[in-house]
Amino acid sequence: MSSIARTVNTCLILILLVSSISTTMASSSSSEDANPFAGMIGGEDNASIARWLVQESSWGTLNAPFEWRISPPKGQKVNKQQEATISGTIIPFAEDSGRIYMYLMGRHESEKGVSLTVSQAALNSDLFGIAGCGMTTGAVVDAQDPRCAKLTVTGTITTSVENEEDALSALFAKHPNMEEWPDGHDFQVHELQVENIWMISGFGGGGNIPLEEYFATEPAKQHDMIGADAMPEDDESNNDSFSPPSASVSKGAARARWIVHKSLWTTVSTISSSMDDNDNDNDAVIAFGNIRSIADGSDTDHSTGKPIFYLPTPDPTSKDISQNPHIVLTLSEAMIGNHDCEDDIGSLECGQVILRGKAIKVDVDDNDDVMDAFAATHPLAPWLSSGDGSHTGGDYYTIGDLEEVTLVFHFGTPKRIESEEYLQYQFPNNEDDVDDGQEESEEHSVHHPNNNHWDSIMNADNYHNEKYDRVDMIFSWFSGLFIGILASILYLMYHRRNHKYNTVGTEPQIQQQFVQEVNGMTA
Repeated sequence: MSSIARTVNTCLILILLVSSISTTMASSSSSEDANPFAGMIGGEDNASIARWLVQESSWGTLNAPFEWRISPPKGQKVNKQQEATISGTIIPFAEDSGRIYMYLMGRHESEKGVSLTVSQAALNSDLFGIAGCGMTTGAVVDAQDPRCAKLTVTGTITTSVENEEDALSALFAKHPNMEEWPDGHDFQVHELQVENIWMISGFGGGGNIPLEEYFATEPAKQHDMIGADAMPEDDESNNDSFSPPSASVSKGAARARWIVHKSLWTTVSTISSSMDDNDNDNDAVIAFGNIRSIADGSDTDHSTGKPIFYLPTPDPTSKDISQNPHIVLTLSEAMIGNHDCEDDIGSLECGQVILRGKAIKVDVDDNDDVMDAFAATHPLAPWLSSGDGSHTGGDYYTIGDLEEVTLVFHFGTPKRIESEEYLQYQFPNNEDDVDDGQEESEEHSVHHPNNNHWDSIMNADNYHNEKYDRVDMIFSWFSGLFIGILASILYLMYHRRNHKYNTVGTEPQIQQQFVQEVNGMTA
């Protein structure tokens, strides 16, 4: 009898255990359907995914501590006791066997603490309109979804490249227009010597990848979105659609606000509070970048020019801004599919906007505008418009206390825009009615004579514009004088040969002929 009782008890325990597991699984499944952040990381080879993402990517955001770059003597680092200002700019790059190469103006030697942030969301332009990430339309997620691979490589920039010819070949193969970049800008091959790799490519959070694994492994064939849904049938973005202001017409507030409003994700650059360099120098300042989905109003009527983004509490960026709220947001026309980029971030016509300010929390309670904005622009991420964000908890932020708004056309002259002008700009009702006020029509096409690319991006001033304005004025004056003298000589020659026919009635024809000749010489 006791044996039977033990058997019955064992069966009851097993039944209760199975029931408990089934209930837990059902609850977990329901939670994942409501919030994909509730899942667990998969068993993929992170090192091979990292190699694949670096191999497939053509551009990323270069993050750096600003004062460290322009103030200290060469080789000296800013320590954490000094105030460091974060900076960021989007640049093209290429890789070879996991090594990362860039083509920069001037010589950048032993520049520590920089990082390069890349995202899988930049790979498939067919999904740009819905902030989609995925290699096929059968499995698509939002750019901020953990399953969308994103990584930040930290290291040192140097011109000490082991095989410069191979590096240059890799750069030209990835970016053919680099071969046409002007010689006078002193472009040189640089390598970002990899010292640390942080990546997230699935549920469960991100982490560091051992360098020996990164360089030893072969790139994955592809990184697909496990458990992701297919692209919605209505695959067009709900964000309002209108043409960009022409680069030849708009190079100020209108262009900058258009890029910011149309962008659906960005790199948030911060001063890292948790990453140390290989020297284990706890005072070293290291820049970090992280990909976040953004919304700048549900339409142009609700645009503010200050994108909203969400940070889960455990996120590295959330920890960084709790220590230092200074941030930079970098946004490029390349991530919204603008034809001016010519399929390459390095095109002179491909604009990017750099916003520097502070991360400010946004109270979303009873704030329908924020939720409506995410609902309209991020159909693949309903948790962003629910107000819940993440099961781990977190907050919504915007960029406030704008210190700098810069419009950059790669190696062209950066355009500093006054924060007040940028924020007060209003989109016209007629998309063809674009007015940037007092902007000059050809300013962005003037090339920077400064050989220091980083200084030209981060320290744009009016010197270069004034210099080239003087050159243009002198050239125009001499050209006009030459044309005037030539026209006078031609007129005298013609008048001498045809003096007997030189009547009032013929003057209009002569004048018209001279105008045509002058126009022909100046065309």
